[in-house]
Amino acid sequence: HLITLSNLMVGRQYSVQLFALDDRSGLSPAGSARTVNWQNPADSSNVSATYSMADNKYIVLTFVASNAVQVIQENLLNSGYGNFNCLVLRAVMVPGTVTLGNLSQTYDGTAKSASATTTPSGLTVNLTYNGSANAPTNAGSYTVIGTITDVKYQGCATNTLVISKGTGTVNLVNLSQTYNGTARSVTATTTPTNLTVNITYNGFSDAPTNAGSYTVIGTINDANYQGSATNTLVISKAIPPQVSLALVGTNLMVSWSQTNTGFTVQYCTDLMLGNWLNITSPAPQTVGSQWQVVLPPANAGPVFYRLMK
Repeated sequence: HLITLSNLMVGRQYSVQLFALDDRSGLSPAGSARTVNWQNPADSSNVSATYSMADNKYIVLTFVASNAVQVIQENLLNSGYGNFNCLVLRAVMVPGTVTLGNLSQTYDGTAKSASATTTPSGLTVNLTYNGSANAPTNAGSYTVIGTITDVKYQGCATNTLVISKGTGTVNLVNLSQTYNGTARSVTATTTPTNLTVNITYNGFSDAPTNAGSYTVIGTINDANYQGSATNTLVISKAIPPQVSLALVGTNLMVSWSQTNTGFTVQYCTDLMLGNWLNITSPAPQTVGSQWQVVLPPANAGPVFYRLMK
């Protein structure tokens, strides 16, 4: 008994299943139920297992279509009773394997794709990254699934793509400063530009004020770049301003360099007792390259002047 199957895809694997719908169980003669198998006429060695109607099972023949039309052969092995009356043709997907590669990459601002090879070679593989078809750009870990898309083969593989942070550089500047009573901060530039840098001074985030040497560490704080730099901030002691006194008529002019800012003129009448008092009026004025304060004549007795900051 020959059966012709049509509209097959050449090279694809198929299975033929024949269901026994009229079981011989309980019927007489059950022992002489009809027994058959299936055979591929093109391959005499490709023969299905043999079943009888009494088994109430189906028999399977698997073959690879060599033509769009294929003939299969039913072999009657005895003259028993029963009918095979449901024929099912199924396309069989052959397992293929997927190997994912390029799973360790470094951020550079471009999309980073995994690669996929297959067995057999040359199969189309669809890749997803955390469920998206778009390859990721930013540093991080992504679940990669590669699935074979083919009419004959099926298979998939799962792995992790790791995009490491790129390397940035940090340059610390303003490392030599002079005490002036305020916090003295260093600045940082980066390559690439405009990255955020966290700066510490001897392990603290607050910039120091007092004279001394401080270990400065600048660390890039960015989702896609990493890097750091270490240097030393030196805050030198302040150099006292040189004070000049001069008579201008009957007035006394106190002057000092304009580079020394933030000073107040003080006076007292007894160095032993101290009791220095601020002169708030007149306020210091800049004249040329100097600060100047012009004071009216003092009362009788000595008067001492100093600058204080």
